[in-house]
Amino acid sequence: MALFSRTSPDAMPITKFGARDGADDDARSPLGRLTIGDDAFEHTQLSPMGGRVVKLIFIIIFAVIWNGVTSVFVLQLVRGWIKGNPDWFQTVFMTPFVLIGLGVIAFGIHAFLGLFNPQPILELPRRVVGLGEELSIAWRFSKNPHKVRSFLIEVLMKESATYQCGTDSVTETDVMLRIEVCRADRSDASGASGGDRDIAQTSATITIPADAMHSFEARCNRIHWAIRVHGEIPRWPDINDEYDISITPGSPSEFRNA
Repeated sequence: MALFSRTSPDAMPITKFGARDGADDDARSPLGRLTIGDDAFEHTQLSPMGGRVVKLIFIIIFAVIWNGVTSVFVLQLVRGWIKGNPDWFQTVFMTPFVLIGLGVIAFGIHAFLGLFNPQPILELPRRVVGLGEELSIAWRFSKNPHKVRSFLIEVLMKESATYQCGTDSVTETDVMLRIEVCRADRSDASGASGGDRDIAQTSATITIPADAMHSFEARCNRIHWAIRVHGEIPRWPDINDEYDISITPGSPSEFRNA
């Protein structure tokens, strides 16, 4: 279960590392710095395409910068080898940078192929839920659900903590709670999961545990909840998308525009 305990307006949370985030005045409110907008209370449709495109753009930009800088030194090495005057030290030194560049390109190709994955579309009555309340999730695929061999939807509670390690700032994130919403597998369509039917389109309702930790955000600590969608596709990049949701310690309406 969570390493945070539930907070009140007069109590600051204790992090997994045992330190109080007292330097942040916002940590004295139940949600810390976290704000919940009006759109979180509306019926929401979640689609992965936007996140996949952003991911691909980021990889392309990083690949262009990394390989652009690396190519300058590689060209110098190539000229030396052509002239029969190779620089062995620089060749060995640059090899890891070249391999990283090739790895980024491969990762970019993987992300590009992921754009053509079947797209699971989730529908929620709202993206903010109180502890102890029910969360209903409906899903369907915009195309080609038959390509998905296994399918998993789960709600995750994660804790992120940032601390100093020497002169570096380190952030660790752990999954503290998993709530399975649906697990379906085409190889066992007769099982309780429902096989093909559950993968293609259906809905489910779960209850957020009343004793779990609600969403919280402070300077060095964060508790965040998300819906994770994972689909296994043979011989193709898998589906792996996450969508943030907010969990409040009381009625969600009390924290509207908080």
